[in-house]
Amino acid sequence: QHWDGGFPAKANKPVAMKLDSAGNICILGSAANSSNLLDYVTFKYAPDGTLLWSKRYGTTNGLSNLPRSMALDTNDNIYVTGTSVTVKYSPGGTELWTAAYGGRDLSVRGTNLYVVGFSEDQFGTAKLNTDGITQWTLTRDSGLGRHISQAVVATSDGGAYVAGTITVVYDKDGGNKGLFMFRYDAQGNELRSSLILGYQRPIFQPVLLSLSDSERVSICSIDFNNVSSYGSTFNPDGSKVTGMACYGEAHAIAVFGDFVRMTGSISRSGLGPYNMGVTANGSDFEDPIVFFPQNSGTGLAISVDSAGNSFATGDVGDIAIMKCDRDVKVIWTQRYQSTFGRSAGTAIAAAPSGDVYVAGYSTLAQGGTEIVLLKYSEFTAIQKAPDGMLLQFPGGTDQQYKIQAATNFPNWIDIGLATTAPDGLVKFTDTNTTQHPFRFYQTVTASP
Repeated sequence: QHWDGGFPAKANKPVAMKLDSAGNICILGSAANSSNLLDYVTFKYAPDGTLLWSKRYGTTNGLSNLPRSMALDTNDNIYVTGTSVTVKYSPGGTELWTAAYGGRDLSVRGTNLYVVGFSEDQFGTAKLNTDGITQWTLTRDSGLGRHISQAVVATSDGGAYVAGTITVVYDKDGGNKGLFMFRYDAQGNELRSSLILGYQRPIFQPVLLSLSDSERVSICSIDFNNVSSYGSTFNPDGSKVTGMACYGEAHAIAVFGDFVRMTGSISRSGLGPYNMGVTANGSDFEDPIVFFPQNSGTGLAISVDSAGNSFATGDVGDIAIMKCDRDVKVIWTQRYQSTFGRSAGTAIAAAPSGDVYVAGYSTLAQGGTEIVLLKYSEFTAIQKAPDGMLLQFPGGTDQQYKIQAATNFPNWIDIGLATTAPDGLVKFTDTNTTQHPFRFYQTVTASP
């Protein structure tokens, strides 16, 4: 299924997607305003593709507002941050408050909200409560160069892990840098710090951070020369559990239980070719690693379900989607092609129902891009039911279909009507199968 994001066609790109407790899809993206500057746009869809609400946040200072991160609390309130401020929305889309922290990442747990990356040179961390009141802020400044906090995950004790890049030695080229991870308690006291990866030139690579239900933290980033990516998983006491490494650039990490998965632009050797791939915890430049069936491209987002299956999406010229089992073997792949040009998947979420949602962007004929939301469902089209034969197929929102059957192709008869259910599937049971040795089926869109 494909649903248009519903915003003006210019620079519309999603950066994050989350599912709330009811299975609704929440998306954070950007859209151009009347001054051709970018605003935050946040919107919520029902599982059947109905747009429930949309909100735009912009400023009047003549600058773009670039969205960067989104989080949901247990009450389905939505928190978004980017280059201007942090905003909280109610489940119904009411703006509840804004806070003056333009962050690179945020994380919420219980009544605690952490925002990081609001300083471009002092490794800033802010703790707020969910009413928007600042509890404390921390900064780091060694005087050697830029320090940027880039990723955060809140912990069950009210504290957090914060990771980012710190300049450790200053030189004429701007300083050598290291990827550090800090563990803070609820009051902002540093419990420990770890040097994860050293950089040998002045660049700030993306940092990926994720926390499992057992409070194991996993962190990953790209090395200084963009050739390899390295990651580690640590127990709550700081002891290292496992490492992972791959040739290429890792762009997303996901954790469920003890399963850690990365996706990006990956190669089996440092010589290429590089392609959209998925690799697992414990890997060290070797298997398990799998690739989307194309010679180029990059994975941009990944999600892991409760069974350990991983779902990745990315850019292969089209929106690419790949499902792998817990052993990192490909189960299926899909592509969504834009009619007029390039498209890419930038966010993905696996629902408990088994449905998979992909958010991305697609090029338009008049120029610019639109936000695209795709839904994929695994189902059996025809299967035996206690009272007959169950037919299932994807349908348009609230669309009614005429079900027809035949024992020979020229003579089709109407056997009933069915309407698309909220899950996006049309379901119809043929209760007269015992009267026929075999039957063919087709559907026709019913007239309004």
